[in-house]
Amino acid sequence: MIESSVLDRVRCLPLVAGMAESTLERLAAAGALVQAARGTALFGEGEPARAVHLLLSGRVASTATGNGRHSTVITLLGEGDLVAVPPLLLGCPSRVGAVATTASEVLAIDAEALRAVLAADSAFERAVLDMLAGHWCALIE
Repeated sequence: MIESSVLDRVRCLPLVAGMAESTLERLAAAGALVQAARGTALFGEGEPARAVHLLLSGRVASTATGNGRHSTVITLLGEGDLVAVPPLLLGCPSRVGAVATTASEVLAIDAEALRAVLAADSAFERAVLDMLAGHWCALIE
């Protein structure tokens, strides 16, 4: 279980607004706190999605490698964002990597636990869909 101070920080994020306390505790119990220094890869392109990363602080870049084998930043994510939700939901390898661009603190939440919480809590499910729609709009811009 994560520390109560970390749970308090998660509790304040808009993503979990309206979530039942018991559901939040279940989600937090499935998480591990990760301190990522600048330049730390959270996961790489082509890796299976075993966890989703909830950013508590810092910034993370989603990156992809092009034909020239050069890594390109696709989007920057910040506090309160979930990193790489689509591959986790689809059960496929990630098409992007994720690298901390600043010192970051993330809660790595087990994939199965996240799926179960999404299925059980419609407010959280809606918040994740809204977040994904925002990411998509930012990508298109």
